[in-house]
Amino acid sequence: MKLAIKNVKIVEEFRKIEVEELKRIRNQLEKEKRESTGNRTFELFSLILLLRGDIRKRNNNQKTKPRYKGPFKIIELIDNNLYKVESEKGKKQIVHASRMVRFIKRAHLA
Repeated sequence: MKLAIKNVKIVEEFRKIEVEELKRIRNQLEKEKRESTGNRTFELFSLILLLRGDIRKRNNNQKTKPRYKGPFKIIELIDNNLYKVESEKGKKQIVHASRMVRFIKRAHLA
């Protein structure tokens, strides 16, 4: 009888430790989630590339096509991570920041 009571107490202690460990793991995962979902920010008049909407990842015949088009110049900042961009030809469109990457000019090779 005393052995059964002792075993129950041991199990309860392990359960308390397990609950605390699960809380710690959940907090760590939430922290990582907050850090990885930061908003992208782009400055006005900076150059960007746009993710092409016609490219699909599982379509084999488009594997060699470029994933991005551009460069585009940001001409206006709009709420909710929206930006108004202008192409080199002067065409304007509104795009979300998730479809944009910074444009890095290539060095000229001699």
